[in-house]
Amino acid sequence: VLQVSLKQFDYDFEGTLLCVVRFLLQVPPLRPLPRSTIDFEVLLEKIRDWPVDPKRVRQCIDAGDCPWGNWTQASSHMNPGHLRAAQREELKKRQQDWEEFLAPADTLWTAMLEDDPLPEMYGCPQVL
Repeated sequence: VLQVSLKQFDYDFEGTLLCVVRFLLQVPPLRPLPRSTIDFEVLLEKIRDWPVDPKRVRQCIDAGDCPWGNWTQASSHMNPGHLRAAQREELKKRQQDWEEFLAPADTLWTAMLEDDPLPEMYGCPQVL
């Protein structure tokens, strides 16, 4: 099982997508993807037409020039980056929830991501 975090998609959407494709095809980074199976550049061209890359969506909304129609509704499904730290601090105020569940779960998830060799084997971006 390849475990990637949403942070990785937020940090480098295309690199993380390439990692997932490589994992699914079992093709490590030094080997080329089989063009008979997938043309990754064509896949990227098609995906760029959709609001799936969080960084690109935020940039075009901020600039007010989303070239593929109105993507402003996409922002209502995304956690604004500037609020993440504030939301984490708010969660910490819920001391019992934080100490009994959230902090241990966060620590476990981070450890799983850091100790898993598969993301590195398939070239996933490192953001931790």
